[in-house]
Amino acid sequence: MALKWFGLLRREGLAPLQDTAEEHAPRWYEYLWPMGGVLSASLFIAWGTEVLGFFLSRGLAFALLALLQVLPEFAVEAGITFKAGFDPATGLNLVTANFTGANRLIVGLFVPMTFYVAAWRARRRGQSKLRFVQLPATSSLETVFLLVPTLIVLIIGLRGRLSPVESVLLFFTYLVYLGAVYRLPSEAGEEELPFVPRTIRTWSDTRQKLTILALFLIGGALLFLSIDPFIENTKHLGTALGLNAYFLFQWLAPFLSEFPEFITILYWSRTGRSPLGVTNAISSNINQLTLLIGMLPFAFAYGSWSAGRGTTWEIPFDPSQRVEIILTVMQMLFAALVLLDLRLDRWQAHTLMGLWILQLFDPIIHEQFPNIPSPLGTGFFLREWLIFVYGALCIFVIAIHKGQFVGFSAFRETWATYVKAPRRSAVQK
Repeated sequence: MALKWFGLLRREGLAPLQDTAEEHAPRWYEYLWPMGGVLSASLFIAWGTEVLGFFLSRGLAFALLALLQVLPEFAVEAGITFKAGFDPATGLNLVTANFTGANRLIVGLFVPMTFYVAAWRARRRGQSKLRFVQLPATSSLETVFLLVPTLIVLIIGLRGRLSPVESVLLFFTYLVYLGAVYRLPSEAGEEELPFVPRTIRTWSDTRQKLTILALFLIGGALLFLSIDPFIENTKHLGTALGLNAYFLFQWLAPFLSEFPEFITILYWSRTGRSPLGVTNAISSNINQLTLLIGMLPFAFAYGSWSAGRGTTWEIPFDPSQRVEIILTVMQMLFAALVLLDLRLDRWQAHTLMGLWILQLFDPIIHEQFPNIPSPLGTGFFLREWLIFVYGALCIFVIAIHKGQFVGFSAFRETWATYVKAPRRSAVQK
């Protein structure tokens, strides 16, 4: 019954991978260690980064936490894109799967969960029904900066190509963002940490630093050993279960690689620090939309060069991949507009979660209602209609705020207080 259900995921249009090595498919237990390696590497790197954050400013700690927590995601995406450059015929159709799924996972699951856990905590404490999660004024840096790469990636989706020009723009956006959050004040405390990093914080500074180094080295080694078999085994797993490879890379791979971030966000929300969870999630989106997407042409070029076909920098996307990118962008845009009010309301959390769950069941819905028109002509009618749904929601959010968002004024204030003022003081000295 389960295999029959999974078989519905093999619909036309997702360009399933042409597996040329089915006779060498791994045994069931050989699937486990690469997945365990990616998950363990994610945990080790996350723990090391959370402790490292106490030796840095609050803003830089958040930026590095979000960056290094998604390092396994970067490794998976780089591996997929390298293989696409090496052999476009069998790998090019998978390039967008990982980063579109990861960004949708963060916005569609991680962000709403901060509200749900905060609401559960409020009920447990006998408080009134939670209506929203309020973000601090300094989070306006993340919410405003999220708009910039979102619009750049929208252009990529509309063009149907990703070139080094967009990479430079995305890298520059991240550098400006990193320079801004570096100047934010430190607000961290040991009570914010989960058990393992909180325990490490009780040790001496020297022992903490050695432990951080060890965690990074072990996590990096596990990534190095696990990524290639993880990618290949995921392809074989799709073939063995009758699943589409694109579907697995879009939903399974991001969840494994970002599981530690999910745990951290849940912990902060459970201990009354939901705004930290939202801020961490937004920062992760910025990292993925800038650094992760920006590095793709370089991984693709290295793959084509390794195959002896010259150096090809520009990555073309077919119509179905363009739909995936544009859908991801519209979801990001809705989330950015929602959070520009520096609060996450109940209806917004429900909407983000509900539309994300709907995407998970897209293959089954497509199977049950094959005659629904496809407005953009790719055949992915649910994903195409969701683009318009997110667009309508964006217009609705702008209309109810009449174009006036608290986040913009808070951004100007935060920039003047923490970014511009220190620079002016340094010049005067």
